[in-house]
Amino acid sequence: MDRRVFLRNAALAAAGGALAGCDPDLLNLLNEGEERLWGMNVHPAAGELGAAQIEALNRLGIRRVRMTLGLHDDLAGSYLRGFGAEYVGIVADFGDPFPSPAAWPALVRRAVQRSPGLFCYEILNEPMQIAPGDYVERYLRPAYDIIKSINPTYRVAAAAPTGTSNGRTYFFQMTDARADDWCDFRAAHLYTDQPEVYLKATRRPFLITESGINDRGRHLDWWSKTMSRISGVLETERLYFYVLSDSEDSGFALISRSSRPGAIAVLSPLYDYIRGKYGS
Repeated sequence: MDRRVFLRNAALAAAGGALAGCDPDLLNLLNEGEERLWGMNVHPAAGELGAAQIEALNRLGIRRVRMTLGLHDDLAGSYLRGFGAEYVGIVADFGDPFPSPAAWPALVRRAVQRSPGLFCYEILNEPMQIAPGDYVERYLRPAYDIIKSINPTYRVAAAAPTGTSNGRTYFFQMTDARADDWCDFRAAHLYTDQPEVYLKATRRPFLITESGINDRGRHLDWWSKTMSRISGVLETERLYFYVLSDSEDSGFALISRSSRPGAIAVLSPLYDYIRGKYGS
């Protein structure tokens, strides 16, 4: 029995309330994982904030980034050209989160062609206003076909639902609608420490495209312990902390939206931890 099947069986036992009686070796296996330099969610920004974000990423040593590409406008281009990293590009747009299915194919083609060679293209973000079957048939499947026609080696991730109980249900419903047939990765958002729930929901490898906590005092523990456990359970090194900065200077953010080149306004102790351990 390979490791993923073993973990999947454990997840099934957990779902039935039997995990508490599992062998200690199984519990240790479910919790294994080690801290790495995880990826980072970055909201594209223009001008001085954009330059400050690139400066911060360089200081932190971050080399894996998740970012919205834009559909109507090129939101990510200045980052893709100015900061060398492995990118997960979200094929989506803040101003048009759920485009019409008729317009969708041309928008996908344009976004991917102007952002070539990324590690992976994630098809929309938290699309829970769309029925799971409609998402798969009207958005994921057409995007997959278009992206593979541009370059068969390009990788596609199905969108992650929200990191909530409703989102987990939606994830399973996407699987029932055959999402696994039209992607190379399944993306998930984990804002609670329950990664084993997802093991029985897909045969595809995982990308944890958002994970974090709205409490700066707990950022370091989340980065070093929770994300390590998620990595071990779901067998992926590609986890993306949420978020470098946001429009509200929320409890998720590492740096302030008031940051400027040469004047990074640090909000979270995690920033200094990452810089000291991995950066410069």
